[in-house]
Amino acid sequence: MRIGSSDELPNPGPHVALHTLLLTEHEPAVAKPLIDDAAARGIDVHWYHDGAAALLAVGVLIGALVPTAQAGVGTGMLVYFPMLFFAGIYLPLEVMPEGLRTVSSWTPAGAAVDALGDAWAGSPPSATSLLVLVISAVVAGGLATRYFRWE
Repeated sequence: MRIGSSDELPNPGPHVALHTLLLTEHEPAVAKPLIDDAAARGIDVHWYHDGAAALLAVGVLIGALVPTAQAGVGTGMLVYFPMLFFAGIYLPLEVMPEGLRTVSSWTPAGAAVDALGDAWAGSPPSATSLLVLVISAVVAGGLATRYFRWE
């Protein structure tokens, strides 16, 4: 890729979609206009709920497994930053080697970016992305339910 060549720049849609997902979960009053605008332009954004469920389930699983809040913060950071990497936040997916892109598509954050990027582009998300999101949500949520304890 040549620097400065606008026709070869990576598609910002998946990154915008992931940031919208994260913003929606943490600042709904700010994100609602973004979601409404996307829906008004005909972009199917309901897939972001699948991504939110998968990522939330991973967070709840961490909370269920660690013994203290401090350990939860540390473990969450150990999981969060690699998930951002595989979602293409640090290095765009388009410039990643094929092996990393394959691994990325099988992580909850990577699948969320793929699904939301497809929706942003006007095409339906791939079955693989949705399957990864649903399996992640069900497995992580189920394990969190199994191992959660009040103390």
